[in-house]
Amino acid sequence: MISVKVDITGALKFLKVHLPRDIDSAAARALTRTAASARKSAVATIKEQTSLPPKFIRDRLKIRGATGSNLTATITAMPGAPNLARYNARQTKQGVSAKAWKQRKLYRGAFIGNKGRTVFRRVGKARLPIEPLYGPSVRRTFMQDVAQQAMREAIEREFPKHFQSALAGILARKGYRL
Repeated sequence: MISVKVDITGALKFLKVHLPRDIDSAAARALTRTAASARKSAVATIKEQTSLPPKFIRDRLKIRGATGSNLTATITAMPGAPNLARYNARQTKQGVSAKAWKQRKLYRGAFIGNKGRTVFRRVGKARLPIEPLYGPSVRRTFMQDVAQQAMREAIEREFPKHFQSALAGILARKGYRL
């Protein structure tokens, strides 16, 4: 989870007197849109770090939007590491080749099973037991400094635009010009 504070006291002094509930509504709308922009930056960074498809990463990053009474928008990364099959895994004679952590690696003795959905390896010399092999976690990559910095930059860049746009829309509906 990431937390950002923005100083909008100058605009609030004027508007709190005239339109107090509308300011909170505009701020909530801007925070939610900014969270979506931050998630977009996180998806690009995580894709670069892990080689996962963007849709899979987006599905693992949930946004809880802000409301007028709770001016907090959060981005939460769901736990769990995906199986190596998600990383463009290919069966070879020596094992399975998968592109996790930015580079293709051969996992000797591994095999693809479960109709192509899972990469396994044997535990010991016997046929069973087997265990699944996992790649980098979206949550762990989300918490790394590279992704956090990309989101901070997106938030600082996007929040003023989104707040101004949301406030202009609300004021326009009320008959004011910004």
